[in-house]
Amino acid sequence: MTNDVAVMAVPTARPHHTLWGDAFIRLRRNKLALAGGAFILLLTLAAVFASLLTPYRFDQQNYDAIMLAPGVGHLLGTDELGRDVFTRLIYGARTSLAVGVFTQIIVLAIGLPIGAIAGYSGGRVDNLLMRFVDVMYAFPDILLIILLRSIFGGSIFMIFLAIGLVAWVNIARLVRARYFR
Repeated sequence: MTNDVAVMAVPTARPHHTLWGDAFIRLRRNKLALAGGAFILLLTLAAVFASLLTPYRFDQQNYDAIMLAPGVGHLLGTDELGRDVFTRLIYGARTSLAVGVFTQIIVLAIGLPIGAIAGYSGGRVDNLLMRFVDVMYAFPDILLIILLRSIFGGSIFMIFLAIGLVAWVNIARLVRARYFR
């Protein structure tokens, strides 16, 4: 007679991770996402430290260096006014970065309270605010941005404001969906 003992497998519990911890683990495994993040970080650092990376000012003209090919003195060459293309590219990244960051601050400042009030209140307040969001969502974004830009003017701060006043509806809908009872 054999002594058969049934061995029962004890399930091992998966280590408990938070939502952010799980997302970070998945991000670490995705090599392409890490490469993209490193590239974005490199571009951001280049934009922030643009004055240290380039020997020229972005508006400096050199009439002796018009339309030069890429070379040692000018990494990406020069344009038709003798301005260094690499310098202008890095300073342009600085402006684009500022537009992206400040526009998102405006979007959050408008969309977050509207969505939170609608989701928390419910009933008529929710219905009224969400119908307003739906009306704003129905207009084409670029048309409203052009209209607001023509009303407010073309300074960089007015561009922040115009984009922010148009793009808040998605955040309001997401926040409202999170807090809807």
